[in-house]
Amino acid sequence: MLGKILVVNFLGMKFETTFRVGHRKVHIVYRHSKQHGVKIQRIDWTPSPPKDLRPDELEQYRRGRDALLAEIGAALGGNVLVIET
Repeated sequence: MLGKILVVNFLGMKFETTFRVGHRKVHIVYRHSKQHGVKIQRIDWTPSPPKDLRPDELEQYRRGRDALLAEIGAALGGNVLVIET
């Protein structure tokens, strides 16, 4: 994990993290507002998004994403559900 950020302001909360998946870096930003709940705002892959992930890369991605989601759940005092399609 490269780093996690929690920003709280009058608009709600913003959660972000950056971590490695294989040779790429992934930056994920989620926003929370009382009106809309938690929504993903963006996922950036550097240098570029992968077309497919190897099993070990998929595990790295899920581990980084799930760590951030666990922090969101803890900050909001609830559970987080992820549905992958």
